Order: sequence, then structure tokens, then C-alpha cells
Amino acid sequence: MKTPSALRAAAMLGLAGSLLVLTRPESAVCVMAFTFGALWLARPLGAKRALASAALIAVVPAATLVLFACVNRLFTGEWSQAGALAKLEIYHPYKDADAKYEDWVFYLKYVLVRMAHHHFSDESPMVEGQRPFGYIIPALALLPLASSKLRLRALMLLFQVATWTCIVALNGQVRWQNERYAMSGVAWLVLMSAMGVGLLASRFGETLRGRISWAVRAGLAALLSMLYWHHQRPQMRDQIWFFARASRNIRDQQIVAGRMLKDLKEPAPTRVLVGDAGAVVYAADVPGLDIIGLGGYRDYPFARATKYGLGSSIELIERMEEEDRPNYMAIYPSWWGDLPIVFGRYVTEAPVVGNVICGGPSKVIYRAEWGPLERRAEPRAKTDGEVVVGEVDVADLMSERAGRYVHPPRMGFVTWRALPDPKHRARDLFDAGRIVPPSYAETFEIGAPPSGGRLIVRTVAVRGATVRVKVEGNDLGTIEIAPSDTWTEPSIELPARLPERAKVELTAERGEWIDYHVWTVGPG
Repeated sequence: MKTPSALRAAAMLGLAGSLLVLTRPESAVCVMAFTFGALWLARPLGAKRALASAALIAVVPAATLVLFACVNRLFTGEWSQAGALAKLEIYHPYKDADAKYEDWVFYLKYVLVRMAHHHFSDESPMVEGQRPFGYIIPALALLPLASSKLRLRALMLLFQVATWTCIVALNGQVRWQNERYAMSGVAWLVLMSAMGVGLLASRFGETLRGRISWAVRAGLAALLSMLYWHHQRPQMRDQIWFFARASRNIRDQQIVAGRMLKDLKEPAPTRVLVGDAGAVVYAADVPGLDIIGLGGYRDYPFARATKYGLGSSIELIERMEEEDRPNYMAIYPSWWGDLPIVFGRYVTEAPVVGNVICGGPSKVIYRAEWGPLERRAEPRAKTDGEVVVGEVDVADLMSERAGRYVHPPRMGFVTWRALPDPKHRARDLFDAGRIVPPSYAETFEIGAPPSGGRLIVRTVAVRGATVRVKVEGNDLGTIEIAPSDTWTEPSIELPARLPERAKVELTAERGEWIDYHVWTVGPG
């Protein structure tokens, strides 16, 4: 190929790669494979032209990914996409590197075994001593590596299969929905196996020995193909049935639930809270808020909150303007604990018969009632002569970010309660917080009253606890947490002349405690 034609082809491939990574960012591994292939193929043009061709293939997709990340950061406050934050184990806030690595190895083994013994054959991956018919496809896929004509293409495909599978194994949901995340790699592997069959059945031969060799190879290709067909045919039949049934499930539940929402009039839906959105919001034709984080609101970090727990997600809903909060929920109640009990009133539901794909037997629609939320929280223990100087709403990720809050490493699990308001016992008051185990500490920065005041914490405890308070490294003493059936707000005195933003360390000295909210107050 001449130099202008090669560079033009490389530029077109770069543009195609850009569209590819916009569709699935994981496709960057495909771009890498094409880049390495171009470097090898363009060698006759010289080192500079070969590098120029590879650069044309790689630079545009790489720039697209960078631009995409910047736009994402601008509108959501996160560099990564919501799907990555919500699903990838590397973003899990409570696991260390060793635990994440162990999860990755587990999911990788799961994918490999599942493909071989479920998708490539009718063997059960749970039965020991099974026959290896599921490995016919991988074995045939390796044959093109022996051919000088096919080796480069095979290496490019193999690179994509290996890297794609390693990336999707980072996804904790790779086991669900028929292993759909791994299927791109399966397509490339099947293509390589078809190349292997073609290689075995090619080159008829001009001599008797060559024809005998061809007959043996062609017979082997036919035997392996028939064995694969025989053992994979039941699975293909089941896969066709599964796809049809899953499509029917989506129609019967997701589409019907969306139409139910669209038909509601008093009041009409203005925003619908969903969990793993599906087709509901499209059929309802109203804005949605995905509490898992796959479809959010402004720059609120719902995707990251879902990793911490439901309480953090509700804290973000509490931040929303009242008129922007979802006024309906279409959820699987078994996924969300007390959420529909505390914040919902049953309206109707869309059941599904013979479910294979939906997250529950019924998509239940609730009228959302956010009464226990208060957008601007004030401590109930504040006296008339005091004003709030600083606040950290624990488990609210936006408040924590502003206060540089740090929870105990691999601890600080989020929980939430809706309990009687200490000042208005007939009304419930919501708050979420973090569990701080004995001997562990949390740290944060908070505005401090210049002339002294108090630090107030909101908590509720079944058993008593003692919390050691340090401000700017100075030990101020302890806060005693007494058992209570509703919110309590104990406090400790703060000295004068603290920095405008003071660093606070709260350590659970005796017993475990849950920190729901922290304020500093000073003289009005």
C-alpha cells in the first residue's frame, strides 16, 4: 500500500475507533489492537510513516476519551462514567486492593468457566469430571496462530479477547443478564475458531501425501465442528428461548409500568425514581432519577452514593429542591429495604409471569412522600441565642466532600433512620450516618465559632458509647452517648480562637457509635 492510501486508511480507522469508544469505553482495547497491527503492517513504509499511521489510529480515540472524561467531570463532578462508578469493583469504597484483586480473579474464573461449560456446551460448570467439549472453541481459536498468513489477524483478535475479558471481570455484575458484558469477547473468539476450521480444511494438496493430509485435517475439522454443534445445540435452543422470554418480560413489566405512570393524573408524574432504569422512564415519557446512579440529577454523585449505601442516596434526594424530587417511585421493593415503607404509598404494580430477566416479580409504583426529609437541617439542641457556624452532614457525599470528611479505612458503613423529631414527636425526621467501630476515628474540617461555642453531634444508640473529641490536635474531652429510642444531640464546648476551618477528629473510645450529623454553633 502506498503512503497516502495507508495514512488515509489509518485516519478513517481512527475516526471509527472514536465512535467505538464513545459507544463502549472498554473498546479502547480494540483501538490498541488495531494500532499494534498497523505498526506491523506499515513497516515497509519506514519507521516514521509506520508511527504516523499508528498515531492516526490511536490519537483520535484517545482524545475522544479525554474529552468525554472532561465533559463528564464538568457536568457530573466525576471523571468516570456513572456506569463505571456504580458497577466496577475498583471503585468500591470499603475494599482494599487485595480484596479487589481477589474479586477480580473470582469474576475472571467465573467468566471463563461459564463460557466453556454453559455457552459453548451443555455441560454443567458445577459438575466435576465433565467432558471438555466446551473447550473446542478455544482450541480451534488458537490454530490460526500457526499460520503466517493469519497470525497477525489472530493475534489482534486474541489480544482483544484477553483484554476485554480482563476488563469486564472488574464488573461485579458480569454474572448477571446472561453474561452480556463478556459477549464481545465471545464473538471475537468464535471468529478465531472459524478461522481455525478454515485453516484445517484448506490446502487440498497436489500430491497423494498432501491429499491424505488434507483428508485427515478436514476430517478433524468436521469431527470437531459436529461435536461442538451436538453439544452446543441445546444451549442455542435455550438461548433463543431465553431471549424471546426476556423480551416478553420487558414488555409485560417495564413497558406496562411506564404506561401506568403515564396514565396517572392526580397528581401527574413529574419525576420518577427508579432502580436500574430500564424502559420505564421511556414508556412513561417523564424525567427519571435512577437511585443506582445510572441516570442522575445535575452533578449529584448518585453513582458513587450507591456504593456506600441507600442512606447516602436518600441524603442526595434530601438536597434536591422539593419540586425537583421524584413524586413517584417505580421500583422492586425487595431491593430497597424500608425505602417504600418510609417514603412511599402504594399505588399499583406491573407483575410479570415466567420472569427470567427482570429484577423482581412485580415493578411496584408508589406515590413518593418525602415528609421526613428537611433540606436545610438545623440541630434541635441549638438554643435561641446560638447560630450554626459549621455543618458536616455525615453520609451526604457532597457535604462530606466539602468538609474533607474521611471515614475509618474499610469501615464507616452507611445506615439511615427515620425517627420521631425530638421537637415535634408526631413528625418523623430522616438522617443517614456512618458506623464508627470501637477504637476507630473519623476526621473532617468544619467552620468554627471565633469566640467559642459548641460542637453538636446527632446520633441514636441502643447501647451507650464514649466519643473522644480532638480539635486541631487538642484533646477537648469526651462526649457521652446515652441509649435512646430517638435522636439525641449531645455536645461539647469549643474554645475561642480556633481557625476559621478547624480539623476535628472523633474517636469511638468505648463502644460503637453512629455519627449522623455534626454542627458547630456559637453566640448569635
